[in-house]
Amino acid sequence: MIVMESIDPKLNRFREYSIDIQAGLFGTWTVFTHWGRKGSHGLGQEHLFQSFKEAKLKAQCIAKLRQRHAYRPVMMSPFFRDVVLEVPLGVGGE
Repeated sequence: MIVMESIDPKLNRFREYSIDIQAGLFGTWTVFTHWGRKGSHGLGQEHLFQSFKEAKLKAQCIAKLRQRHAYRPVMMSPFFRDVVLEVPLGVGGE
């Protein structure tokens, strides 16, 4: 799992976004995304794939898009450090 946030108090922006990949039954893979204002219930979405390679590609695309929208990773499982992100862990683009 990776948790990303975009915080800018001047713009009253306190957003959080998480991405997770999980193995499903019968060899499928699911990419789970969850987003919203920090502390809120937020919204979520699931993307189902037939292979891990497809799921990994989707997670990479989502993470890169969030980074272009000023999100920075704040928590990452070791799995995601190797698989998804090329940007180092840090808050505020450090």
